[in-house]
Formats: sequence, structure tokens, C-alpha cells
Amino acid sequence: MTDEPRKPLVSVITRTRNRHALLVEAAASVAAQTWPAREFIVVNDGGEPVEEALAPLRGVLDIRIVNPGRVGRCRAGNLGLEAARGEWVSWLDDDDLYYPQHLETLVCALEKSGMKVGYTDPHLIRQTKDANGVWQEVSRSVPFSRDFSRIMLVRETYIHLVTFMHHRDCTRVTGGFDEGLEVLEDLDLFFRLAQNWDFLHIPEVTSAFRIRDDESNAVTALRREFVETRTKLFQRYIHIAFAELLGMVDDGRMVIGDLRRRVDELERQLGNKAPQS
Repeated sequence: MTDEPRKPLVSVITRTRNRHALLVEAAASVAAQTWPAREFIVVNDGGEPVEEALAPLRGVLDIRIVNPGRVGRCRAGNLGLEAARGEWVSWLDDDDLYYPQHLETLVCALEKSGMKVGYTDPHLIRQTKDANGVWQEVSRSVPFSRDFSRIMLVRETYIHLVTFMHHRDCTRVTGGFDEGLEVLEDLDLFFRLAQNWDFLHIPEVTSAFRIRDDESNAVTALRREFVETRTKLFQRYIHIAFAELLGMVDDGRMVIGDLRRRVDELERQLGNKAPQS
């Protein structure tokens, strides 16, 4: 008789404030996961109580609610980390969704690879409100699917937090979210983790983030703050791309050297075949 494979616990952390309907959708997507070893940590950032809204899911999902009052997104995320008991940590904003195999895909790939940080690909779902006040899907796309590159991470944000998983030990080394930031705390975390670990990219769509046309998403509602913070973060972390850039320069030199050797050999062969006068 063989023992069942070990199934490490995953802590899914969600920060929320007064978006009960969206929160219940997010929670239901965690409850539907094929990975059985999971806990759902909800940090209520100063909103109305969420216990009643989540009560119907308690029979199928281990839910723990943290009520610190209004502390802001970064502090709320760090409180979620403090409450997490899982070996692996996954993040889910209250307006995003997991597909059923999201956690299983990440855990299995990371455990097999021995790596500590990984991400999959997301759907971007654009929504608009119809005449009855119901949000309807307008389009669904895969906006990015890139293998890990520190240079590309500096150039553009191609990893979304909903796709992301890391080992609990990682944030014990780097710390959690920078509580001095108002926005882009996830990008700051990616940069800090990238200083210590490579990221595993699993090119499978396992989750979705939604953008609504009423600008209720932080990324659309806080455009100026995003631009200013992004500039600050790039200045802070540009050094993480240097090693990869130097490696590309060395690789280029090797390619050029190889081409020169081939040209020299071709010229030698042509010279040997030249007709004798």
C-alpha cells in the first residue's frame, strides 16, 4: 500500500473593503479549487463585516477573517501573511477569480522544479454595466505570456498578482509589502523577490482579472499615482537587470566570435580552392 503524496497547504490571501458581491465570487473560486489543501484568509480593510456574506462557503472552505480596521492595502497584505499557515502563499484580489486548477497547477510545477516562486498566465476580462445594472463581459484576452526575465520585468509589468505564488520562506527573507507605497506594492514585491530567486513561468491560463469601465479598478482610478510610483520603483530596482544584461552582452560576443571563426574558415577553404595560375 502506497502512501498518499504530501499535499502542502496553500494560503490564499484576499484584501477587501465593502465589495461583498465580488468577494463572494472570489471566495467561491477558491472553494472550487482541485487542490484540497488550502485556506482562505480574508483581511477586511475597514469595511462592513464580511462574516455573513461568506458564511455559506464555510462548509466547503477553511475561511479565516482578519479585522484590523482601516489599515491600507499594504498593511492588510502583511497582516494576511502573518496569519498564513501555508507552506505556499497565493494572492487573490477580491475582484479577481481563480479557475479550478489554478492552485494545483502552480503547486505541482513548483514542487517538481524545486523553485520557490512561480506564475501562470491570466485572462483579462473587460466588463461594462448593462441597462439593468448587471456587469457583462465585453471581451476576454490573454494580455501577456512571457517567460521570466529581469530585463523585461523592468521594462513592463507582465506578471499579475492573481497568477503569482511563492514559498512562505521568501517573504520571511525579503519582507512583505512596502507599507510606504499606495499603489504597485505587488510590482515592488516582484522586484525584491527577483533579487533572490528566479521565477518559474507556467504558460497556462489559470485565473482572470477584471477591468470595469467605471474606473472602479485601482489601476484605472489612480493613473497618476501609478506612473509616479512606477518611475520610483524602476529607479530603485534597475540594478536587478544588470547581471542578465551583461550575460546577453557576453552571449553576443560569443556569437560574433563564432561568426568570425566561420568566416575565416570559409575564406580559408575558398583560398585553397582558388585556381592555380
